Amino acid sequence: MKILVAKASKLIEDGDFNLVQHDFLWQEFEDQFENLIKKSIVILKDNFEKNQLALVENQITDLDNLKVNLFTNIINLPYSYAKKYVDFFEDGAEASIKFYFSVASPYINKSKLWIEKIDEKTANWQKILDLLSQAHQNMMEKQEKLADEKSIKE
Repeated sequence: MKILVAKASKLIEDGDFNLVQHDFLWQEFEDQFENLIKKSIVILKDNFEKNQLALVENQITDLDNLKVNLFTNIINLPYSYAKKYVDFFEDGAEASIKFYFSVASPYINKSKLWIEKIDEKTANWQKILDLLSQAHQNMMEKQEKLADEKSIKE
């Protein structure tokens, strides 16, 4: 499916896309990961077939609000950058809608954001789960370090 870049940008800016949000604790998310991904892909595909953009946002509340998103878009940028989409294309350009996976967290990498284009057949879900597990481990280590520093000061 293709869409005018300016139209995609406007739809997102106006909130005219299907938004599905879930809040989880880490253990709950990790236990349900495979099933959540499958359900999220179904939501994206259904919206894609209806020529609609969609965002499935999974927030891990006990990991400093780590966000794990699956979404359709014309570019590998979060919806929060919609105003900038037109800067990456020529005026009046059309772009194909693709499927993306993103993780936003201060524990994921220096940019605090990781985005990957996906499709159901080639996505490396184990790699993604490993990345999320590493973010969880990084957060736990940081919290332990802060607690140790606090106890030393006291």
